[in-house]
Amino acid sequence: MLSLAGVHAYQLLPRRLEPLVLSSFGLVEARLPGVSAAELERVLTEPVEAALMALPDVLECRSETRDGVVLIAVECSGPAVESGSAWSSIEDQLGRQRERLADGFIGLSGPELHRPRERMAAALVSVAPADGASAQGPPVDRARALADALGAASSVGHVELLGRPRDQIVLTYDDGELAGAGMTPVEFREYLRAQHVTAPGAYLHEATGILPIETVSRIRDFESLKELPVRDPADGDPVNISRLLEVGREPLRPRVGRVEAGGHGAAALAVYRAAEGDLETFARHVRDTVERFDQQHPEHCALVVFQPAVVAEEIDNFGANLLQGFGAILILLVLALGLRTGLAVAVVLPFVVLASFIVLYAAGFGLDVVTLSSFILVLGLLVDNHIVMAERIHRLEQLGADPDSATARAARELLGPLLAAAATTVFGFLPIVLTGDVIGDYVSSLFWVVLITLAISLLFCFVVTPLLLHGEKPAKTERLTALESIYKRVLAKGFVLFVPLLLLVGLLCFGGYQLLASADRVFFPASSRPLWLMEIELAHGVEVEQEDGVVRSLDAFCERERAGQEAALQHWVTFLGRSAPPVQASIPQRRFAPHYAQVLLQLDSTRDPGPLHERLTAWMGQQPEGVRLRLRPVRLGAQLDWPIQVELRGPQAEIEGVARQVADHLEQQGCPLVTTEWGEPVRKLAVEPDRAALSERDLTVADLTLGMHSVLHGLPLFELLEDDVRTPVMLRAQVTRADSREALSDAYVYPAKGDPALLYEVASVTERRAHPVRVRRGGEACITVRADSDDAERELVQEQDVDLWLDRLRAEHPAIAIEVAGVSASSARANRALLDEMPWALLLVLLCLLIQSQSLIDTGLILLTIPLSFTGVALGLSISGEPFSFMTLVGMTALAGIVVNNAIVLLASIRHRVEETGEYSRELLIDAAAHRVRPILLTTLCALASMGVLHASGGPMWEPLATAVISGLCFSTLLVLFVLPVLYGRILDVTGAGRRMAGR
Repeated sequence: MLSLAGVHAYQLLPRRLEPLVLSSFGLVEARLPGVSAAELERVLTEPVEAALMALPDVLECRSETRDGVVLIAVECSGPAVESGSAWSSIEDQLGRQRERLADGFIGLSGPELHRPRERMAAALVSVAPADGASAQGPPVDRARALADALGAASSVGHVELLGRPRDQIVLTYDDGELAGAGMTPVEFREYLRAQHVTAPGAYLHEATGILPIETVSRIRDFESLKELPVRDPADGDPVNISRLLEVGREPLRPRVGRVEAGGHGAAALAVYRAAEGDLETFARHVRDTVERFDQQHPEHCALVVFQPAVVAEEIDNFGANLLQGFGAILILLVLALGLRTGLAVAVVLPFVVLASFIVLYAAGFGLDVVTLSSFILVLGLLVDNHIVMAERIHRLEQLGADPDSATARAARELLGPLLAAAATTVFGFLPIVLTGDVIGDYVSSLFWVVLITLAISLLFCFVVTPLLLHGEKPAKTERLTALESIYKRVLAKGFVLFVPLLLLVGLLCFGGYQLLASADRVFFPASSRPLWLMEIELAHGVEVEQEDGVVRSLDAFCERERAGQEAALQHWVTFLGRSAPPVQASIPQRRFAPHYAQVLLQLDSTRDPGPLHERLTAWMGQQPEGVRLRLRPVRLGAQLDWPIQVELRGPQAEIEGVARQVADHLEQQGCPLVTTEWGEPVRKLAVEPDRAALSERDLTVADLTLGMHSVLHGLPLFELLEDDVRTPVMLRAQVTRADSREALSDAYVYPAKGDPALLYEVASVTERRAHPVRVRRGGEACITVRADSDDAERELVQEQDVDLWLDRLRAEHPAIAIEVAGVSASSARANRALLDEMPWALLLVLLCLLIQSQSLIDTGLILLTIPLSFTGVALGLSISGEPFSFMTLVGMTALAGIVVNNAIVLLASIRHRVEETGEYSRELLIDAAAHRVRPILLTTLCALASMGVLHASGGPMWEPLATAVISGLCFSTLLVLFVLPVLYGRILDVTGAGRRMAGR
């Protein structure tokens, strides 16, 4: 029954690639075209930011103000995010801000809140035209039909269509004719707006009841707009609007959100799985629908990202690795304990895992890369309790006890030590779940898997294992007797060579910690997945069309690569003016970025990507100066934009100069792609109103602004709903001269009454330079200098070196807050969050040990094994050549809970033996320790076997953790077997605790 329930729970567990980590950051966006970043920051960013910071749930705001756009990242408290109250309070506050700002701004959109994504897209499908048909543009209609087909299944939550061209409808008027007719653009705008409203209906009371009346008032489509009858300003007769104005379509500028696939204009579909949708059903439906659509239509459809395939691969690997781990442990147990005993102990493990699946399902957990690898990690720990129980039962039976008495006595003796050992292991993992950091949240399921599996394993140890061993009395082999004899002789030598032994351990520990301090450091390991991300970024103010040269060159390069015999590149999709949809947490998200593009490159996992990387890097080096290109694998884990970042906050006039010094230093250090968020100053046109001239003609600054907008952007009328697309309709003056600056000077400025004036008569147009982006954090001006690294394994060290160099600038500019904010800051934040919670874990471990042993000596020696085991971690990293990463620290945290197990049971066995015999001697201590050699070695070998499987199959993410546990466990086992008993005996001799223990 347990097996069936466990298998059923395993099949029902939700499957996903990565853990769901609830983001505490929301994005507030507002747009006001034509306003400079400096002015927009003063009149919009600062008051909105102050209003948000007044909310109790908001912890910090970081704003980025570009020309015409305000983006404010809002960080909220964790409890408020989980309850959803944070976003509700922010939306209420923004509603009040919109009411306050409504009358003071012309053309303002927002501010509005974009809540963080709670789910990742499970599939990304590109829909590109057939070869030779690229001039027709992206096949939006076909993509919409495919989206409808995909969304028809209950397993699909929703489908997001990207790459749909955004157009606007422009009604162009002749400025002179309109002025001659005695109408202003504002009057004409209000008149046209009145033609497209939601008009109220009425109710007609009849004898049979009330008959509702609906007024059909809104314009249905583009053709209806062209035929709209309006009053001719000249003679008052009704005519079609197309007789008075030029009605046409044109691309919405700046053009953002374009998608290309394989070098052709395309559409992309981000497919999200339903919250309760089955992954296999979802995968089958998406794959079948896309393949059927690709066969039936000329458009080419490709699954660029298909997470179900990756998840299925991970699940298959998990099953294979779990079987390998079971097999390795089974062989070890049979060789060491005999056939029946080995099988009896090993057969418990699958039932523990199956029972764990039932608890995980009931608790609402799912299967992802962290959860699956956690099972491999704890596999070696699960067998520990059962080996100790089996060893003790057989030892008592060999001493003459009957099976029932041996089982009862072993349970009484081991209940305290095994409970304490399990508790200390769980508490060792506790800091992971208490960190509150995004990386800690990412791997937090590791703690819950350890807690659940160890609790179930402990229950099975006292209930199931004794039943399976009942009546079995294996004979002790000569080989094991020889092992204990050799161990006794070596341990006796240790007592004789006590001082040299301590010196040797001290030297090893000192050398180990020196190695640990000098080891290379990385924040989060790279990914082995066959998906790369290239970011293309131009200077601010450059529109997306000007990236076409770089994108076309990349398309040509990719075509050549795909046509090669050893082609590692399968497909590529380009997102211009925005980021790719959230298919993975590590992909940076940009909503509105005309100067920015992302390219997802899909590789063949069976090919070596090295040559492609070399050629692609060479191509990147050939691109024009000023084009910033970044290439990196899409990795698991949380997002980190730039590995090297230096953040400066303070007076704007001072931080600009200091930022330039930091950028120069990074360039001297050879860091590629050095840039700042503010960017280099760009050219701008400043319109300075002549207030005396405005007053003389009875004009206002608002009239002047409307005159400019009527020429350059147009005056917004309304949005026309075409199918499911809202298309803005603009009223714009006809430009007679191509030069936009001349057209601006010739723009008409209309008063409420009287004759219009030309703009150059009431204002002057001058050129100046200003930063296109301004950033604030915590209410202060903030500049972040960013740089890439040419060596992923030295990113952390490079930024730490920069941090040391910054000490001079900090001393010279005390008014400026200068902090590193890249990989080292993220690493330090995650490590600090982990280490800050470590005292709580150590306190709980200490309490467990004191309750179990009731001895300060035992507790102190057991805790001593934790820092000593870290020496083994350092030696392991040095031998393997792996860098020290956050996952290494997680492994060391886990190791702290693991290494005490053997020490607890060993010292408990010695203490019990002394109290049982009523005497204490060095020979008795050695003999008691020798009885623990076989279970200690066996549990260590089983743990090493499971760690070896995790190291071989876990990929770059889990290799550092496995290395830390393997090397630390090996070193700690030697300490427990050969140093701990000697040190314990010496302390008992000196303090007389051994004689007092024997006298109880």
